[in-house]
Amino acid sequence: MGSIYVRTPGILEKKLDDELLLIDNETDVIFNLNPLGTAVWRFLDTPRQTDEIMTVLGAAFPGVPKEKIREDISRLLGQLVDCKLLVVQKNALNS
Repeated sequence: MGSIYVRTPGILEKKLDDELLLIDNETDVIFNLNPLGTAVWRFLDTPRQTDEIMTVLGAAFPGVPKEKIREDISRLLGQLVDCKLLVVQKNALNS
């Protein structure tokens, strides 16, 4: 069974040097993304499954070990969901 990550509507973005701030005015959450986090957020402009995120980001950062990318992305997705910046939907095709 797979999950699909979807951006929560209404999240504002503010670029700050090489980082991106995500701002949710409804919950007063401000979340700071590093370059990998920013790449994940940008990729999620369309809802995506975890494996798709891992594959594309692994190719985008070839110098970083795949296990490190998997750990970092898993942790990031969990934090974004906890902060209600992302919503997880079950993939009906894999249920």
